[in-house]
Amino acid sequence: RRRLFDEHFADADDSTWVSRQEAFHRHSWPDRQHVSVCMRRDDAQTVSHTVVELTSKRSELTYFSGVPDGTLAPVTASLDVSR
Repeated sequence: RRRLFDEHFADADDSTWVSRQEAFHRHSWPDRQHVSVCMRRDDAQTVSHTVVELTSKRSELTYFSGVPDGTLAPVTASLDVSR
């Protein structure tokens, strides 16, 4: 997984970070699903994922209910932290 992460983000910048993060969380090796980021085993599987974005003015949490390589229904909560 570390090598996969490095490949996805090695040359990422602000304009590509979100799309690369989404691709990373959806990744599954067909012949190694038991160790994939979007993992599937007989006794367990990835069932959701959460993204937290923090800036000096805002924090945002987005929860994706469902398997990351399926259709996702995000729920987002935001908090304005600026003064």
